[in-house]
Amino acid sequence: MKHSFVILMFLSAAIFTGCGQKHYAKQLISDFLDKNLNDPNIGSMSYGELDSTIYITDSIIQVMHQQADTMKAFRPKIQYNAKDKLAEKLLFMTVKFKQDNEKHTYTFYFDYGLQEILAFKRN
Repeated sequence: MKHSFVILMFLSAAIFTGCGQKHYAKQLISDFLDKNLNDPNIGSMSYGELDSTIYITDSIIQVMHQQADTMKAFRPKIQYNAKDKLAEKLLFMTVKFKQDNEKHTYTFYFDYGLQEILAFKRN
């Protein structure tokens, strides 16, 4: 009986932590879009799952920053908080929305502590 209770508590904590992280990631994306889209008037957004990756390097982040500067939907020279060293594991989430009858899909990459968006790409 004790073991069942401990397992139930552990699973509950894991579920609530995951939901909280997803909510915070959505808020980071929403704030980022409000600040950096040329026209922040967008339709409803749908979000993918929050997941992790070990395949994003500093050089890939730099390429995503350069590509973001060429995207017409975004303001040029988006300011990111520079990290001295990129963590081995990052989090990411995909978002879809419509703007002026055009569908947009982007993937946003976060530091593992969900403090900031490090980069994004158009899918």
